[in-house]
Amino acid sequence: MLMQWVLNGSTTLNFCGFRFRAGATETFLASSDTIANVALIDLGVTLAYLAVFLFLSWYAFRRAQIIESA
Repeated sequence: MLMQWVLNGSTTLNFCGFRFRAGATETFLASSDTIANVALIDLGVTLAYLAVFLFLSWYAFRRAQIIESA
């Protein structure tokens, strides 16, 4: 996603949806956003997950009682 952002920063992404009603299928435009916004959201979510998992692992190792055997 970040590489596409660098190459085509102003490209618009269209997200479609499907509705299934009484034997008929309808396609509709759910949302539309630039690739730059999608890439920034993607980067933000990645950093949030990384921060949470680093904190959880730090907390788990801090609480662990490690006994060294000689």
